[in-house]
Amino acid sequence: MTSTGLARDRLELSVTQILPAQAASLSLTASEQRYWNLPGKTRQLYLSYNAAWHTVNYSLSIERNEDFGRDGDASTDHRIALSVTVPLGSSPGSSRLSFNAVRDSSGDYNAQAGLNGQVLGDRDTFYSVQAGNDSNSGSFGAGKINTTTGFGRFEAGYSQGQDYDALTLSAAGSLVAHAGGVNLGQTLGETFALVQVPDVSGARLKSYTNVATAANGYAVLPYAQAYRTNWVSLDTRQLGADVDLDNAITQVVPRRGAMPVVRFKAAVGRRVQFELVRADGSNVPLGASVEDEQGRALAVVDPGSQALVLSDRDSGSLSVRWSDQRCQAAFVLPPRDPARAYERIRVVCQ
Repeated sequence: MTSTGLARDRLELSVTQILPAQAASLSLTASEQRYWNLPGKTRQLYLSYNAAWHTVNYSLSIERNEDFGRDGDASTDHRIALSVTVPLGSSPGSSRLSFNAVRDSSGDYNAQAGLNGQVLGDRDTFYSVQAGNDSNSGSFGAGKINTTTGFGRFEAGYSQGQDYDALTLSAAGSLVAHAGGVNLGQTLGETFALVQVPDVSGARLKSYTNVATAANGYAVLPYAQAYRTNWVSLDTRQLGADVDLDNAITQVVPRRGAMPVVRFKAAVGRRVQFELVRADGSNVPLGASVEDEQGRALAVVDPGSQALVLSDRDSGSLSVRWSDQRCQAAFVLPPRDPARAYERIRVVCQ
């Protein structure tokens, strides 16, 4: 009756009592509904108890439905339901075990257990498995895994029941061709952007899940707000010591449907701490300017006669200037050691 009835009036009363000592709550809802196009009325009484014990959450509910016909005779249905959720760890991404069961007065029932959470602590990859039994359709089960990467969202699932079994695979992403090459990205909004960090791959963008520059130095920013200021920032913790940025944050105000290019200035090389010693064995003065062969300023000498430089070549010459004096320091870097954040070498400035 209630599935096709056109509601005329409804009376409802709800009461909730918090039980602090038990970390629980008790709720009661009673309602009566009448219809324009159907005779009689329906009544519903719903009682639920929700509680927590340590990290376990559980609830028990009882429902009574009465359906009154034109002659006043009532058909009654009762339903009882139980739900339990148990986290299997203390971290936010820990797996959770759940159990749900419901049974009505006719003897029909449905019970299912499930497990879901992150895969091996990866906050962008999730799984879920489920199994259960239904009095009408028999046993059933399902499993699913999905992950979000810099070039799309992927999902695989399998389900099986009494009269069916199904395998589902899905992928959603984008392919963007532009003057700087071709990049894979996540599903695009109406307005999106390209981010360029020249010669730097793996530069991650903050506030976007797994969006990072590819080998060509570009990344696809999957969505942006049109005609508004969008702040774009790089996660400098992921860049390593061999990359220098002029600025790690910038802004763009795109037009609707546009694809602006957000450019960051970056220098890539090897981080080297030069210990500068003059020909007579004395230190180079504090504050002396260190320049490359093209006259670009690289660093300033510290009190220990040292200068931390990002060098774009493995050999060359440094020019050191102070007051009205200057000297040249030739250098040859040793083979790169991935275990070192920067090299340390001693050079003579003469």
